[in-house]
Amino acid sequence: MLVLAFAGSASAQGEVIPEPPAHDSDAISDEELIRWAANEVRIHEGRAPAPPRPPIPPASYVGTEGPLALPSEGDRDALRFLAEVGGGTLGVAVGGGLATLVVWGAIEADAHPDWMLVTVGGAAMLGAFAVTAGVVIAGDAMGGRGSFGDAFIGQLAGSVAAIPLVTVAMMNDAPALAIVSASLLPLCGAVLAYEISHANRSTTRQVPYVSPVPGGATVGLAGLVP
Repeated sequence: MLVLAFAGSASAQGEVIPEPPAHDSDAISDEELIRWAANEVRIHEGRAPAPPRPPIPPASYVGTEGPLALPSEGDRDALRFLAEVGGGTLGVAVGGGLATLVVWGAIEADAHPDWMLVTVGGAAMLGAFAVTAGVVIAGDAMGGRGSFGDAFIGQLAGSVAAIPLVTVAMMNDAPALAIVSASLLPLCGAVLAYEISHANRSTTRQVPYVSPVPGGATVGLAGLVP
């Protein structure tokens, strides 16, 4: 409002408002800035001839540093993937530990076979939710847009794929292989499904931009949210 009012009064008096000197000094006053901005308004409204070149704003009011270096898409994807693996691994440790305690407690209590079956099923679901939650929480924290449901389905697919390996490992007295198979394949399934879901939801991306304007700059995001 101050700039528009000043521009109107200057036009009424027929005063020619010059641009401020194009130098890098920090001694440019607020009055010079207002006079330059008013002249820009007059040029935009056609009440003053346009200069032969774009006007140079006062250097003290416009940043001279280069654009911020943003991480590339590949770097962001790699960091998100590592975060998902780390979160899922933590989920395997926490969920697997709790599931083991539940089953161990049922064994120590000499539970009925029917209750033992329920206990094992509940422990398996506990571990499944823990792995999926670890992947999804870590992925979302790194800007991922995958869904919990897709990651859970991927985890279930990995668990089904692990059943034959676990069976073979137990028949050959290889508990280490059984534990690795039961942990690694569900984790891989959850991460893969989360990434597929993220890619399907991110076909339209937002791009940050910086646009110089007289006296400063505007910063925002360009793009549509799917």
